Amino acid sequence: MLSIKVYLTHIYIFMKVKRLLVFLIVILLLSFLAVYYPHFTGKSILDSQNYEKEQAFVTRVVDGDTLVYRIGNISQSCRLLGINTTMLEFIGLVKGLLFKLLQGA
Repeated sequence: MLSIKVYLTHIYIFMKVKRLLVFLIVILLLSFLAVYYPHFTGKSILDSQNYEKEQAFVTRVVDGDTLVYRIGNISQSCRLLGINTTMLEFIGLVKGLLFKLLQGA
């Protein structure tokens, strides 16, 4: 009976190691494809996105990460991603800093 338990334990460990190796191989393959994608296709990921610069005027800073801008006769709201500000405590300070930053740019 003891030998069956040892045998099953070895099978269990082997299956865990096998699963881990497959996972690592998939991660390495995806990393390789992510790095060498432009080399395989001959173009960059950003080549398909053609952007044109337009001059915009900031008309109002709503809070620390939201502003209203105008291009021509069209006004739109823009929320800045990746900027986390508290909405209640420091709204005046952040609003002023963002407005000064945008005036200088």
